[in-house]
Amino acid sequence: MMYLAVIFSGLEVRTDSLRITDNMNHLAENGFWCGGRAPIGYNITTVDLGPKSHKTLEFNQDEIDYKNNLIRIFLNNDFSLQNMETYCKNNGLTTLNGKFLSTTQLYSMFTSPHCVEDTAAMYDYFEAKGCQMTSPREQWDGSHGIILYGRTIEKKINGKKKHLLAPPENWRVSIGYHLPYMKAETYFQLQAQFGHNIFSKKPKYDLPLLKGSLRCKCGRMMSMSRKKKIDGSVSTWYYCPKRVRSGIDACDMGQIKSDLLDEKVLDVFKEIKHDPTAIMKYVKDIDKKPKDNSVALRTKMQQCRDKIEKLTVALASNSESAAAKYIVNEIEKLDCEYNNLMRKSASQSADERRAAVKYKNALEKREEIIRLLDDFDKFSANERNAIAKDVLKECKWDGKTLFIML
Repeated sequence: MMYLAVIFSGLEVRTDSLRITDNMNHLAENGFWCGGRAPIGYNITTVDLGPKSHKTLEFNQDEIDYKNNLIRIFLNNDFSLQNMETYCKNNGLTTLNGKFLSTTQLYSMFTSPHCVEDTAAMYDYFEAKGCQMTSPREQWDGSHGIILYGRTIEKKINGKKKHLLAPPENWRVSIGYHLPYMKAETYFQLQAQFGHNIFSKKPKYDLPLLKGSLRCKCGRMMSMSRKKKIDGSVSTWYYCPKRVRSGIDACDMGQIKSDLLDEKVLDVFKEIKHDPTAIMKYVKDIDKKPKDNSVALRTKMQQCRDKIEKLTVALASNSESAAAKYIVNEIEKLDCEYNNLMRKSASQSADERRAAVKYKNALEKREEIIRLLDDFDKFSANERNAIAKDVLKECKWDGKTLFIML
């Protein structure tokens, strides 16, 4: 019965989740705000429509002026996002909360379509991306803003929840109930500006081993710089971009030679290659001792069952006696104990399965490490970097110690 209750409970949760999703899709389709923080330039307000009230957006003129000023600077100076970030830092332009304005925040602000008028050109723009359009093109007359639902998805990365951009085919694009404050032409200018500053070239130098894997203690992915020596050779350094952009108050991490950290990782890899048990030090919870012994749990469960059976037999032959109620009480206690042991056993089995999967993954990563070390000189720098990225789950430098998890 307990297992059935768990199954039905899971089904109810899933049903509720689907119902909420359907509700949100319906609200978005009708142009209402579905929740979350209002886009820059708007406040959230309530509108009463007969028996129901819904959330929509209304103008916040101070925020509109703030955003339009940033857009004007960005377009008039033909800035890249990095140039714009540097300009804001040097000229005291911050977020609405007075914090440092990063390239990520600028990009999010400049690509938000909620404030843009719903013209036919905007319809064509989203349709070409493969988005789900909820109203016909002829209704896009430029008199309303745009509602975009499902643009981001929540994923757990290294134990932290992050919002990532969803594929455009998952986006639901609707005519908003609110009014716009940006012309479609301005929006297209902004998107074109991003395209102007994209370039591709073949790297002149080899990638260091930890490029794309190494994080600073502040959480930012560490970048690399190169310095040409007098003899013509080049040295590569890892540095924290947050310190470079925001200053020492934001992060006090100094730069470090890439060779030093790369060698530290290779030393760990060599240790894992020569001692298979060493890998246990670099995989989370794989060597964690279980709270309960599964064999002992099964033994206790069997003992409970045996006692219940004996008491049931005793109750059948003494149902009319004064001792019957004591027997029933004892059976109920044993039943509670048995159910508790069953829950522990189920949890223990799940932990063992998870540990087995982690151990299997760890062994597969060890094979990759051995392959990298055995054929190190045969791999290109890019291939070595790709293997390291695949093997390393966490790689963090705090200025003194390099923390590694596989």
